[in-house]
Amino acid sequence: MTSEIVINASREESRVALIEGGQVVELYIERKKGHKSCREYL
Repeated sequence: MTSEIVINASREESRVALIEGGQVVELYIERKKGHKSCREYL
């Protein structure tokens, strides 16, 4: 099974996804204003 990390970053928000076998298994979101993070297992 292959694993891949995909990162999308801008001034206001950063998103990181862990992809295994072609499916997102974890997702992290961080926002500049009002710091929030999300961890999901799909």
